[in-house]
Amino acid sequence: MSEQSTVKTIAITSGNLAKALEAAITISPKLSLNDLIFVLFGASGNLASLKIFPALYQSYKEKKLPANFTILAVDRHENITSGSLRALVRQDLLDKGEAESKEMEAFLLCIIYYPFNLETGNYQSLKTQISVLESEREVSPNRTIIYFLSLLPWLFETTIQGLGAAGLLADPNARLAVEKPFGNSLTSAKALNTLSWYCDYSLMKQFHYRGI
Repeated sequence: MSEQSTVKTIAITSGNLAKALEAAITISPKLSLNDLIFVLFGASGNLASLKIFPALYQSYKEKKLPANFTILAVDRHENITSGSLRALVRQDLLDKGEAESKEMEAFLLCIIYYPFNLETGNYQSLKTQISVLESEREVSPNRTIIYFLSLLPWLFETTIQGLGAAGLLADPNARLAVEKPFGNSLTSAKALNTLSWYCDYSLMKQFHYRGI
């Protein structure tokens, strides 16, 4: 029998991403004070480059993120390292008009890269990596953890099932954020809504460029 979860599930998009991220972090006033691990699936993708990392940096600059904040950047590429990904993110931020600063350097050090194949990988190894990260960064046991799926729709179910089977969604301090489109048809969207790893009553959808 699977572990059931009360994880909050959020479908958010690039239209108002910074506000949506802030909402995901601060759903509960108590959670907003906790340490935060932001697990970003699809970390080397176009959306992460153009929208997600810049939005996180903006929230970081505005001091809307906890002091103990970590981005666990997950993607399938074995040739990427934490250092090389930080260099790419730095260049993206500079291209957007951000200036080199100690603040930017501190933000970049929050990024840890972990190569992982969502279709064939062992999600227990991902769970172990998160535990190691929590220990190394002295993360509070009451930390908030957000699983952000910046993925193609057909990878949603596999990823959610993998996270759930590993017990990663059986955590009252977890958040599951899903990038639109939520499925690729009405049938697939309904199927995602019925996955037993999270409670559909907590699902929030925010559509592209409308801020709904």
